[in-house]
Amino acid sequence: MSDAGYTLSETLAAMAVLGMAIGGLTLGAQVVGSLQLSTSRSVSQLQSVRAAQAALEQMLARGAPFGSQQPDQFAGDAQGFRFACGAPQPCSAQILTAGKATQLKLGDGKTSAAGVGLPLSTPAHFIYRGAKTASTVWPPTDPTRQALRSVALLQTATQGETALIEARIWAEQSAQCAFDSVMQDCR
Repeated sequence: MSDAGYTLSETLAAMAVLGMAIGGLTLGAQVVGSLQLSTSRSVSQLQSVRAAQAALEQMLARGAPFGSQQPDQFAGDAQGFRFACGAPQPCSAQILTAGKATQLKLGDGKTSAAGVGLPLSTPAHFIYRGAKTASTVWPPTDPTRQALRSVALLQTATQGETALIEARIWAEQSAQCAFDSVMQDCR
């Protein structure tokens, strides 16, 4: 720099440095934005799974308990289940797959069924866990009496199956239980 001001080469060098700094900041902002988008998607998927699990547990609590000797009270297979819940229509849950999108359709027996989007990239199915067995159908083929303890939605992947939702059923006997020691169940 001289007393007369900056030379052309000094000005161009300063502009090049400023250009690289602004380019670096822009690239950094893009990286942070893509990370935020990825995190937002993950949080949204996790919230939809938690909402589906809470809705499923609340719906199952309305009709519980479910015994293996009462096929008219609760019936399920790998793609869905129905049960008596005190509403005009039975309560239900069903897995619906359309293209790449999979929904869990929950029906409360009063209003039309509501769909909950699930972040599934591979097929899913229900598993019914009783006191003694786990099966893809309820009531199970095992003739022993048992109570349904949970309903799990499993996602099939190349590494095996992972539980996406595990809706627990806390009631194993009705409030007005007259326990029969021979049957080992309520009458």
